[in-house]
Amino acid sequence: MRPYKCPDCDKSFTYPSKLVTHRKTHTKPKSYSCAECDKRFTHQSNLLIHQKTHCGQKPHVCQDCGKSFMYPSKLLTHQKTHSGNKPHHCPDCGKSFIYRCMLLAHQETHNGQKPFQCSVCEKGFPRKSSLIIHMRRHTGERPYQCHICSRGFVEHAKLRRHIRVHTGEKTLPLPCLRQELQ
Repeated sequence: MRPYKCPDCDKSFTYPSKLVTHRKTHTKPKSYSCAECDKRFTHQSNLLIHQKTHCGQKPHVCQDCGKSFMYPSKLLTHQKTHSGNKPHHCPDCGKSFIYRCMLLAHQETHNGQKPFQCSVCEKGFPRKSSLIIHMRRHTGERPYQCHICSRGFVEHAKLRRHIRVHTGEKTLPLPCLRQELQ
């Protein structure tokens, strides 16, 4: 599905132009650094976008669930989760997805290839990100810490779910469940 692979890392792209743009991240010097966290960027525009993460303002609010976002584009993407519309269907098993990128990631599970192998237990994974998360189980690394109780997690999604214990926030991902409770 993504035939243009970067020879420097595990990323792949649908279009050759996207690969060309990506390759510059490996060669161009990262001249712009954030004064808050020392993260470095190749373009000043990316630094400016990043710096907004330090102020904590999220003015774009979802009317369905109250979740806030820093950018209107992120809100629009999020709002698709409330529609129940899953227009991207897997031709192999029929499973449906909200986003095309999720379908493409899912389709990799059908080819049976697991090129990323754990050096400890030899378990294979279709994506490098899955191997990284798996390796944390062997090393005990828990890089995502709760700012309220300091409990650590191997995945950011698990931390987000845990924080709801402290805030009392309940999420109802299916529109039909939200309607039943109203």
